[in-house]
Amino acid sequence: MGYPNVRINTAELAPTQATIGGFEVTLKADRFKLMSRSAIDGYLREKRDKGKPAMVVKGLHRYFVVDGHHTLSAILTATEPRELDLALRADLSDISDEERFWARMAEEGFMHGRGLGKPVSPHDFPDRLLHLVDDPFRSIAWLIRKMGAFDDLKQPYQEFRIADFLREHMVFEPVAYHEYETACLRAFELMRSETAMNWAEEHSLPGFKAHAKRPKDLVALYYQVLTSARGPRYYHG
Repeated sequence: MGYPNVRINTAELAPTQATIGGFEVTLKADRFKLMSRSAIDGYLREKRDKGKPAMVVKGLHRYFVVDGHHTLSAILTATEPRELDLALRADLSDISDEERFWARMAEEGFMHGRGLGKPVSPHDFPDRLLHLVDDPFRSIAWLIRKMGAFDDLKQPYQEFRIADFLREHMVFEPVAYHEYETACLRAFELMRSETAMNWAEEHSLPGFKAHAKRPKDLVALYYQVLTSARGPRYYHG
């Protein structure tokens, strides 16, 4: 199903989650720094055409991002555009009561009420995309999905659930980006382990692949993912 496009001032955008994968945003921002404004518009348009749009819900005073937090955060980090064309998922601007608004958002699956492995109230969400708290495990989950550690089910918040599993079984407090390499190799192997299999049976681990094959050169694959994520896209506006 297609959704109508709306031209939105980026100052009106608010998140519907508390955390974000900062390393993923950094990699994607490197891409957008090499693209013109018209090319970025073309990139967002192609994502809409492929059925993967950055989507928002209209609230009483603001627009709330419900899909595309990483992409939009990367664009804002790279270029700080004043306006963007985004897909309008729903219009809830007739709900003036904040409690009822967030209850409806939760009912529709338009928010993620967890951050760093703990419950988070929507009243504690940051007011701007660029104020989201970094969750390194969310970046690892995204990277190892790209590496084939688990299946992409196209489910909302799938990678957050993978991140929470990794958080339970790994210690990772990065100081520098090069530390993600070793962490991703460990996480990839963890997703192939008996621990992951048991977790999938007891708690659910969306996209888990029993007996997933290990690539011959996992390090090379990791850097291929990084290179692809940072590569610019050339689109006409």
